[in-house]
Amino acid sequence: MRMLLFLACLCSFMPYAQGQTNATSADTNNISYQRQLKDYRSGIKNYAQMPKLARAAFASKDTSMAKKVADDYINNYLADQPTNSIFTKSNIDFIQSFWSQVHYGSKIYEVFINQSAKVDSCRSQPGFSKRITTWILNADIQSAIAAQLAVSDSTKEPNWKSINMIVEQKYGKASVTKNMVDARIKWYYAHRQWQQIGEWTIKKIDLFGLDTVGMARVYFNNSIYLTFVLHNQELQYYGKAAFYLKQVVDNHPSDFQMVDTYACLLYKMGAVKEALSWEKKAVKLSNNQQGLVETFNKMKNGQKIN
Repeated sequence: MRMLLFLACLCSFMPYAQGQTNATSADTNNISYQRQLKDYRSGIKNYAQMPKLARAAFASKDTSMAKKVADDYINNYLADQPTNSIFTKSNIDFIQSFWSQVHYGSKIYEVFINQSAKVDSCRSQPGFSKRITTWILNADIQSAIAAQLAVSDSTKEPNWKSINMIVEQKYGKASVTKNMVDARIKWYYAHRQWQQIGEWTIKKIDLFGLDTVGMARVYFNNSIYLTFVLHNQELQYYGKAAFYLKQVVDNHPSDFQMVDTYACLLYKMGAVKEALSWEKKAVKLSNNQQGLVETFNKMKNGQKIN
């Protein structure tokens, strides 16, 4: 269950799926998809209908055509319109659906950077524009990683310094540092390099502080459990992980999963008596959930908990 929650949280931080929309089969029928697609391929472009055409292509699982049409509409039509005409909910929704067609330095990218408040107001979502530009930055980081590994041994760790320099040249150091750390941790997860995950999870908090807003709190707890409880780390990182988690537990004392994770960290650090006290609290808070009762008994009997 905890792993499922962790994966769910991980997905929540992933970019909006390309072309994700409320398009229905009725939309596809209404725009006579095949006819409009034929016109488009022959060079007849009805820009007013392109958003529907792109969404219909996506709904028909023709992803490459959907992206081609979206790219054409975003960069050859919207970008040529007066800037103020871009700020409609339908335009911003479409750009979100096909955000990967927005490229660094393009007019639409600059609008999202320099007029973020107007973009956010179209969706009534503060921080919306920042989220989109962060997805674009992260995509560029992943492209740089892929390009490097394509000409080297893909099983070896990327040259992070080289990749960082490439991305910094475009976005600047201030915009890149945190995202590079995230990309590094993501790569370590993909390659199951648990020692590096532990090290960089703590380094990230050292550098940027704790993020426990909304689902980030659940993600933090589950990542600590997966990395430090289910896998072994250097003792110095256990101390910091426990220190940071204790801050969250103090603010959410009734969250039995966090109390359990904190108890498990203490146990693996050798603080058995304190761990038992906290695990007993977790058992009580969870109404004697079986898994926590078993963990408490293992601690009590000096057994491994992972």
